[in-house]
Amino acid sequence: MLLAVAALAACSPDTKGGGWTAAASSGSGSSRSSAGAAGGDRAAFTGTNGTAAAGGHTLQARDGRLSLDGDAYGKVGAAAVSELQLQGGKVRVLVDGQERVAGAAD
Repeated sequence: MLLAVAALAACSPDTKGGGWTAAASSGSGSSRSSAGAAGGDRAAFTGTNGTAAAGGHTLQARDGRLSLDGDAYGKVGAAAVSELQLQGGKVRVLVDGQERVAGAAD
């Protein structure tokens, strides 16, 4: 059941630009990206291995270690949702809805 939900989330089409769309992923998990109507971009993935890119920035997890453009952002678990948000020139990294900063321990 969980696999079916993850597959559905990764493949849900968005032709109007208002929701999540399929994006490239690597390793286990799923990923999504969108361009918001207010000019913000978002990209996300689930799991310990994945990549999300938006606005020239790359959020990546390898073996549970999260980084943004090469800077460490702590650890993520198998069910963690890692998200890259760009809004008004500000770049934010969120894990399960909680903002992370560079150098985070976990």
